[in-house]
Amino acid sequence: MKLFTIEETADLLANDNFCEDGLKAEMRELDIPEIDFESMKAEVLRKLRRIYIESLLDAIESKKLRVINPRTGLSYSPDVVREFYDQINLDDLIEYFQSQGLDIRHIQ
Repeated sequence: MKLFTIEETADLLANDNFCEDGLKAEMRELDIPEIDFESMKAEVLRKLRRIYIESLLDAIESKKLRVINPRTGLSYSPDVVREFYDQINLDDLIEYFQSQGLDIRHIQ
């Protein structure tokens, strides 16, 4: 069983779904110099991570995705979900996204 914090999970999803070629094409279209690519990439990834964290928290709050207590390794329902501490089982994450019509089995 692979476990990741909510923050780590959002990071995996953001990095997996980032499209370098797409960003470069948009920058060319908007006449943004290529030298600004790394700062633009960092900003896009930051926003993607935030979107994924919000989506994961929504799924957790609606009981569609379970949270694992890292101390006990057991599923639980915390009063306050801590993105940096509480964990998600990768298999549960894949199952959740499949129920939403998305295939993320390649994420490790």
